[in-house]
Amino acid sequence: MGDKETTKENPLLYGEEKLVNTVTGAGDYISAYTEERMFDIEDVKLRTLLPGMLYSYAKRVVDTDILEKELAEANNKHLRLYADFDNFRKRTAKEKTEILTNAGESVIKSILPTLDNFERAILVTDDEGVKLVYNGLVKVLEAKGVKIMDCMGADFTPELHEAITQIPTEGMKGKIVDILEKGYLLNDKVIRYAKVVVGS
Repeated sequence: MGDKETTKENPLLYGEEKLVNTVTGAGDYISAYTEERMFDIEDVKLRTLLPGMLYSYAKRVVDTDILEKELAEANNKHLRLYADFDNFRKRTAKEKTEILTNAGESVIKSILPTLDNFERAILVTDDEGVKLVYNGLVKVLEAKGVKIMDCMGADFTPELHEAITQIPTEGMKGKIVDILEKGYLLNDKVIRYAKVVVGS
């Protein structure tokens, strides 16, 4: 039985290149199978059953191709979802770490004006008690990750400093020549910009 006869006896196969190619391969297989066992390919029963057998075989092959495509699409969706979840997990962990690290930022910022007042008091008094309290407070803040900016004579950096004014200076152009208010960092994050005078 030829390929054209096979496709005509099976209308569902007609016009489907994939199915026709598959039927052709199946026909060769079945012919070899019957010849090996000395069957007559023209046998009435075999000729009657062969079209249905070929169609069933071809349909299974096509269904397998469809399932493989659907499986590949499902795998791609799974990989994308996993990547999105992994990014979300990393971002959440980073935000959580930042929150824990800088949890006391607002409290520390509210203490800084008091620290300024201690420094002004030290300039006008020799009271050892004031110095003792000030030094103790500085040590506590340092233990929490607070650092005082050391910027005298350094280059002016907008990310760290706030220029209040400029004054003509020789050899100090663009550098900090005076500090009006100290700047502070909390775990390397600026919590108060240093207010400075810049040479011009």
